[in-house]
Amino acid sequence: MSMDKGEMQFEFALPMPGKIDYTSLKLQQNDPGQRTKTMIWNFTEAKWEDLIWNNGEVQIPEPVSNYILNGTVVRVAVNAEEWSSFDIPKISLKGQVSP
Repeated sequence: MSMDKGEMQFEFALPMPGKIDYTSLKLQQNDPGQRTKTMIWNFTEAKWEDLIWNNGEVQIPEPVSNYILNGTVVRVAVNAEEWSSFDIPKISLKGQVSP
């Protein structure tokens, strides 16, 4: 993905809304680009939190429900200070289906 200076937001729609109790949320981004910042939306605190990458991955702290809107959406943003190319972040979730 390429973009000029500015911000781009991504929303990841989750399967089976409200029926999965998520216990783990991990993001991956092989190429974060140059002069970019990736953030995740904390729905509980209503604020963006910067992601600190470690070898292209970041584990979101518990409770992961803070970062998932009613079991339906994870929101991520990439902010570029200038023209940049980067990989779209990928998410990985673990959880248990509610009976």
